[in-house]
Amino acid sequence: MPREFFATKAWRGRLVPPLIDDDDLCDESITNVIVSSPSTSAKGRYTEFLLCYATQDAISTMLAQRTIQQSLRRVAAGGYGSSQQLALSKIAIAPLSISKIQNRHAATSPGLTPADSYKILVEQRKNRPVSPHLAIYQPQIPWILSITHRITGSILSGGFYIFGSAYLVAPVLGWDLSSAAMAASFGAWPLLAKVSAKFLVALPFTFHSFNGIRHLAWDSAVGFGKLTVIKTGWACVGVSLVSALGLAFFV
Repeated sequence: MPREFFATKAWRGRLVPPLIDDDDLCDESITNVIVSSPSTSAKGRYTEFLLCYATQDAISTMLAQRTIQQSLRRVAAGGYGSSQQLALSKIAIAPLSISKIQNRHAATSPGLTPADSYKILVEQRKNRPVSPHLAIYQPQIPWILSITHRITGSILSGGFYIFGSAYLVAPVLGWDLSSAAMAASFGAWPLLAKVSAKFLVALPFTFHSFNGIRHLAWDSAVGFGKLTVIKTGWACVGVSLVSALGLAFFV
């Protein structure tokens, strides 16, 4: 880059905006420092250039302060109106207000005892969200039959294991759980008791069996429509009740 470019206004404006007019103070010195030193490196010329503009900045600040002082003296002498006096007083007070340091102390809370801390912790835990209760949902046949299918399966499997275990330990404990003894004991019950007992035993079996057919159909991707699920659910309930009553009365 030629040396003359460093002395142009474009170069100076690109680095630091001029604080004083081009015809004032440092223009001649900048040209002399940069152009008249062919042996100086570009880095050195740039450093000298910045030092000159720093001097410009200091001189501009000094001139501004002198201007304010002269204006205040004229105000004191009565050379300006009240509005101009107020404006100049604000200009003079602004640097002082900026220099003020505000000290603010952080608010401190009194010490808490372990009992108070634990009480606060308990109160905060009460505000934690919890899972909704099942009672908030509207009763619908799909999810009612779903949980009923699991309950009846547990009853059937649990009854099977309980009776099987009791039958195995009966000889050791002296129990008579033979078919003849159980038939004779059950035959001595009243008719209503016998029908009720057989119905309670048959209903889990019939419902779990017919509802299991629905699950097998779903495993084959059949019957997933909303209306289809509702209709087959009610059909399963009806068939289970009728078949359980038939087993209770006729078996």
